[in-house]
Amino acid sequence: DISVLKRQQRDLAEAERRARESEALLRQKTALLEATLEYMEQGVMMINADRVVEVCNRRALDLLGLPAGLMRSRPSFDEVLAYQWQQDEFSRTPNDIQDFIKRGGLLNEAHVYDRKRPDGRVIEVHSTPIVGGGVLRTYTDISERRRNEERIRHLARHDGLTSLLNRDALLEQLTAALADAAVRALSPQAGTKLAIHYLDLDGFKPINDSHGHIVGDKVLALVGQRIRHAARELDLVARMGGDEFAILQRGVESDEAAVALA
Repeated sequence: DISVLKRQQRDLAEAERRARESEALLRQKTALLEATLEYMEQGVMMINADRVVEVCNRRALDLLGLPAGLMRSRPSFDEVLAYQWQQDEFSRTPNDIQDFIKRGGLLNEAHVYDRKRPDGRVIEVHSTPIVGGGVLRTYTDISERRRNEERIRHLARHDGLTSLLNRDALLEQLTAALADAAVRALSPQAGTKLAIHYLDLDGFKPINDSHGHIVGDKVLALVGQRIRHAARELDLVARMGGDEFAILQRGVESDEAAVALA
């Protein structure tokens, strides 16, 4: 009676079929994962518990300026950092981040920081611990986001027509300057003064009435340029609205210096 043997053979054949299907599925998933890693917008680096770089996709090579030959050799993370130090990679990185990198550059907890590369790009570095040891790192180019944020901050504090400071920004600076002057006034040593110049344009309305607001806007922009040229670099020039301008003159050594600018 070979019934048991036949059943065992059928079970073995079925197990072998399932194993082949699982292997094919694993190969398919592996190929899909590799393709995803290669063409995703984020740079990806996986460092194992022994600080060896197991994975580094093409985007990470581009964002970090790393040579493909070095990363194919499965280098230690310390070797990668040593290469980056040699390339002066961290020259535009704040001191606290540099200190963190010198201490090894990895933590056993999730964390995010930004750093500026020598080429001016801003990279967001996001680290996530891996169960069992190691770290998964992603690198994202956020240069455009930072430029947009800076543009928004600039628009919030500057006049759109003349690019000078706006009223709110000048009053903020004036408040800070007065507070600083009050503190320095308590010092036995005499400090420098500050002066405010407030200007408006006589005869400006007829320009708008006769030539239109486009020409009037050009006149205001030109006036703003001339005031900025007359003031010093440390002085603050603002358009207060309409045809009104102001200068916060800082570091005034004498009344005569303020009169001279006026």
